[in-house]
Amino acid sequence: LARETVLFITGKYHFFFFVSMQVYVGLVLFEQVDRLEIVNIREPDIREQLGFARDRRYVSAKELAATNIQQLAMPLMQKQESGSKNLKPMEKQLLDVFHQMWLVRQVQSADQLFAALQFSDNSVSKQSESPHGGEGNREILSTGTALLKSLAMGADRGSVASQVTSLNNLLRSQPMDSRLQEQLGRVSAEVFYTRVRVFFWTSILLLIMGGMFFWPKFAALLAGKVWWISLFPVLLMTYGLGLRTWITGFSPVTNMYGTMIWVALGIVVFSLVLLKLYKQTAMVGMIWLVAGGVLLMTEGMPLVLSPDLDPIMAVLRSNFWLTTHVLTITISYAAFSIAMIIGNVGLVRNLLFPETQSRWLRSWSHMVYRMVQLGVFLLSVGIILGGVWADYSWGRFWGWDPKETWALIADLGFLLLLHGRFVGWIGPFALLAWSPIAYLLVIMAWYGVNFILATGLHSYGFSSGGAKMVVTYMVSQVTLVGIAVLGSKIRSRSHVESKS
Repeated sequence: LARETVLFITGKYHFFFFVSMQVYVGLVLFEQVDRLEIVNIREPDIREQLGFARDRRYVSAKELAATNIQQLAMPLMQKQESGSKNLKPMEKQLLDVFHQMWLVRQVQSADQLFAALQFSDNSVSKQSESPHGGEGNREILSTGTALLKSLAMGADRGSVASQVTSLNNLLRSQPMDSRLQEQLGRVSAEVFYTRVRVFFWTSILLLIMGGMFFWPKFAALLAGKVWWISLFPVLLMTYGLGLRTWITGFSPVTNMYGTMIWVALGIVVFSLVLLKLYKQTAMVGMIWLVAGGVLLMTEGMPLVLSPDLDPIMAVLRSNFWLTTHVLTITISYAAFSIAMIIGNVGLVRNLLFPETQSRWLRSWSHMVYRMVQLGVFLLSVGIILGGVWADYSWGRFWGWDPKETWALIADLGFLLLLHGRFVGWIGPFALLAWSPIAYLLVIMAWYGVNFILATGLHSYGFSSGGAKMVVTYMVSQVTLVGIAVLGSKIRSRSHVESKS
């Protein structure tokens, strides 16, 4: 509760050098919290629209209440409640600001806290009709209020600990749904998972080890008796994903954050296969550097890639299909990602050191070819499994849903590369160049459908944000390929002219 609330209001998990729990309790206890400049208005245009300076990121809830935010937000809320999904990005951002202001007030009054402490399906007012239920809720409210007063007055640690224990016992004695009862036993694991930050430390380890792959002595060790050292990042990520799976009860790919972690794990595992087969330590080091950087970026963008362990919609509560279909589809992205990385490194190397092309081009192209083959196989199997799951969930195998359609387009794009390479249309250098371009189809199927189109039956995966970063990447990618291809053609023409 504290992490998600503080993140939504401030845009960070910590504020004023305090962790989210400390910030949340402070907001509950501080009487003039509405005067604190803690509401993070993320969009400069909205700041200007509300009368604030474009470069002023943080404002207070009281300042927001004095603007026309409510008049602007009410029509949008009515539009949203009517079932319309056509809110523009700026309208969604404006609604978020309104909800941030409202949430500050809910936290300040402790209404949000006490509502979260009552696990029963009925509200306090309804439960008051039942002597047992009403008394239970009143006792929770009184004990919770007493605890807050003790914290505000700076009571001794022993007294506060005793009140916390009493409140905890009251909360666990409430009548509650069986699924919630089961989840209570996993709270300690979730707290541990949140504090340890497995994937953050894995990203650091990948960056360090990726750099060490370029050190000949370390590379020789990995190729020899201590190859098992390279399994450390795999074990860490597997442990983290296992924790997420145990806490939620579902495969950890129900949102974009989960798929990013799963794909990063696939990249590392597939790169180790390449290391075993081709002994290309420097290339594996480059792949690990990219994987570590992407993992670090994933951990650093909680507003875009939410790491929260949210529940999923009922139609997805089939672990068999969630595991087989979604895991298979997304792990194919790992193989395509490696092909993209090798392709880009090859293009840059060819631009900088064209005279060395004959030494490495064919072997690198062969690695790309194998990764594309693996990715196409996994993606094709995933699409077929998705059709079976669609029939199981929605009563049809194929409905031209945006997610289905773009997965098929990506599959066909890479199939075209395989066919072109098989019949001789695409040579080694062309395969390096086309693989990053084909990867843009994966970006659309993976990111674009969820964050840009945001339509279709795959609504469980939708989110927003990060568009500028993705567009920048796509433009940079096309530019790099264009420069590399142009440079290659110029050198080929010069070579022909010099011979003639």
